[in-house]
This record gives sequence, structure tokens and C-alpha cells, in this order.
Amino acid sequence: MGRAGREIAVEAVYLAQRIDTRQLEAERLASTPLLVDAGREGLCVLFRYGVVVFLNVTPAERTGFISAVEPLLTERFEKPVSDRLVLTIEAIDADRVRGGVVVCPDIDIERVQVIADALAKSVALIHYEETASSAFEDVEPLAFNLERTGRTPRSARGLAKRIGSILMTLTRTVGRVEAADKPEVLWEHPELDSLHARLSDELELVERHRALERKLDVMSNAARSLLDLRLHAQSLRVEWYIVLLILVEIVIALYELSR
Repeated sequence: MGRAGREIAVEAVYLAQRIDTRQLEAERLASTPLLVDAGREGLCVLFRYGVVVFLNVTPAERTGFISAVEPLLTERFEKPVSDRLVLTIEAIDADRVRGGVVVCPDIDIERVQVIADALAKSVALIHYEETASSAFEDVEPLAFNLERTGRTPRSARGLAKRIGSILMTLTRTVGRVEAADKPEVLWEHPELDSLHARLSDELELVERHRALERKLDVMSNAARSLLDLRLHAQSLRVEWYIVLLILVEIVIALYELSR
């Protein structure tokens, strides 16, 4: 697989919300992240947050592998998103990354893990960026309606669900994917830190992660404000009902006194 000049396809697929990687520990070539054989000459790196990265695997082998790990998936996505890189081996002094192509002087397990970690985070960000955009499409009309009419939507429960969905997206992104963090393999192989930095820059992992956090924060605050207004309006109505009941009681009491 490491023959000089050969192009090797690397593809990350976000299959599900979670993968039970413990069931494959006996087959591991390396751990954190888990690396196993796939197909005739390929490799596969699995991440517990639901991403599988295939390296030098044919489409048929990929389909077969996904079918084999199907029982290990939790909440599989109907339309998984994917991202790709090309890996080549050349006689150079240092790793290079440019235009979706990773050029290395050699390929080893640790390099595969670093490349897979970056690509897995990129595909996870794609998924959450799409989720955030969808949530924004829900929140934006509510804000526009408030600005135009001064009224909040009737369903506070539906609005609360939107807020919950946004916060869940943020929790999963920051808490599980850790897109802005370095992979653990760098602790034992600091010489690969430059490769990770180049991959991070190429895929814009830190910038995209920060932009996603800002977008989610804005939407969450907007949705919370709408919900607070809705609850406040409901509270005012309750207060008016109480005032009305008191007035009715006063009218009845005055009527009784006048008889």
C-alpha cells in the first residue's frame, strides 16, 4: 500500500450518532482511534462518535464493511455525509497537504491515524453545519414574525424543542467530536504535529468549529428570547385573568350591597 507515487483514496463517512467500537477491539491494529484491516489491502479507522474512515478500500469492500458493523451503530443516518482526501507517497523531507492531497515520505499506522482523525472531524463538522443551517431556517421566520407583528408564535412547546435541538447539536459537537483538539496519538508521536497542523489548516477545522459555535450560540440566544417573550405573554394573560376575576367579584359584592 505504501508504494511510491501511488494515489490512495481516503474517505470519511458519518454513519451514525455512535459506534460501539469495543466489539472490534480484538481485531485492532492500533487504538485511539481504533484501526482495523478492511478489504484486501485497505484499512479502516472507527470513531465512537459515528465516523468511519476508509483508506485504500474499494466501493464494494466499503459496502461490505458497513454491513458488517451495522449492529454496532446507534441511530444510523439515512443519508450519511462524506468527505475525501487523496494520499500519495513521495521521496520528500516533510509531509505536505494542499488542495485535498496529502503527500507523505512514508505511510505508517500513526500517520493513518492522524489523517483519519482530521478527516473524521471534517465530515462531522459538515453534518453539524448542515444541522445548524436547518435549525436556523426554523428560527429565522420566528424572529422575522416577531419583528413584523410584535407577536410570538403560539406553541411555546415547539419553540422549546427547537432550543433543545440546538443545544444538543452544540453538546455533541464540542463534547464528543472535539473538532478543535489534537488527536491523542500526537502525545507519543510529536513529530507528526506538523502533519496534523497542515491537515487542520487545509480542512479549516478550528475556524469551522468556532464559526459553528458562534452560529449555534446566536440561534440559541434568539430562540431563548422568543421563548421568554412567549412565556411572559402567557404570564401577563394569567395576571389579566386574575384582575378580571377580582373585578367580577367586586361587581357582584357591590350588587349584593345595593339590594
